[in-house]
Amino acid sequence: MTKKFLIFFFLFISCTNHPPENTEIHIRLNQSGYFTGDTKIAIVFSNKKIGGRFVIADILQKKDFFQGHIEPITTPVWGNFNYYYRLDFSDLHEPGEYRVTLNRPGCSSSVFSIGNDLYRN
Repeated sequence: MTKKFLIFFFLFISCTNHPPENTEIHIRLNQSGYFTGDTKIAIVFSNKKIGGRFVIADILQKKDFFQGHIEPITTPVWGNFNYYYRLDFSDLHEPGEYRVTLNRPGCSSSVFSIGNDLYRN
């Protein structure tokens, strides 16, 4: 019994000590959606520096609709993360369902909508 417990314990520790890189990057946006004329901002927070560009892709047509720069937020750090970033996609006015993707494999947001009939359902 003790031997099985130790084997399980060490397997558990080895699996939980090395999380995938992207589990430390979080994207927050308005899950209710954005009206076409709204300011559209998402916030990214992480314990690692990131940079480069982000892409917004239409999930139905599976094509990129918008690209922008990942902008560092230079205000004092708040919360439990070391780095905060702003993604501004206010120039995207086309109604549809989208997803934000960062320049790292597997790092994307939940699906959100842009349109003028967001609250009709």
